[in-house]
Amino acid sequence: MASGILVIVLALFNLGFWVAFGRLEHAVSTIASAQLLVLAPLLVLAPLVCGLWRVLRGHVLEPSIAVKFGLGFVLLALSCFALALGVEWAFVDGSVGRWSVAGCVCTLALAALCLGSGSLAAARKLGGRDHERVWCGAWLVCLLLGRAAGAWTSPATLALDDLFAACMSVGLSAVVAGVTLGMLWRPLAQLSCAADRAWAPGRVRVDHGAVELVDGMIRFDPKLT
Repeated sequence: MASGILVIVLALFNLGFWVAFGRLEHAVSTIASAQLLVLAPLLVLAPLVCGLWRVLRGHVLEPSIAVKFGLGFVLLALSCFALALGVEWAFVDGSVGRWSVAGCVCTLALAALCLGSGSLAAARKLGGRDHERVWCGAWLVCLLLGRAAGAWTSPATLALDDLFAACMSVGLSAVVAGVTLGMLWRPLAQLSCAADRAWAPGRVRVDHGAVELVDGMIRFDPKLT
């Protein structure tokens, strides 16, 4: 029950993130080729981010799933505000600054890597071995549906005023989502711990306790329920 609630909550945030991602990617495409701009930082930063998670995991410092989700939304907001700053400069000299576009796409790639890996790990962890493929498929559907919805709800062409408004609206929405995740961090962590205790490997649930295999011996502990 706990894992199901947690998966539903995170799936909603995951869908909202990819909708905002699609809208911002479409906004960037009005300036340059968004596909190439976003793909290049992803290819460069993906090994670095994966290596960082491994190092932190080795020192037992890897952020929790909720923290990765919140970090993804914070980076998404920073990406929006970076592009909005470039658009504001465009009101003066008529062109969006290259550094603002570069900062936007790099931060957007980091946001996708933080939240993408966190949401996929949540789907695999909380779905359980029996339903792992189902939840991974649902994660992929959220990604594709969110990006398609973000592109579909965006206008074909954007004036500078509309582009600035779109960046600010997506950025503020990302801030609200990140703050909400921060407020829900403790309940989400408790649900995650409850799911881990209920379905930990090598442990069998019973009515009034749990049987656990420890050093080749079977141990009964009523506190594990």
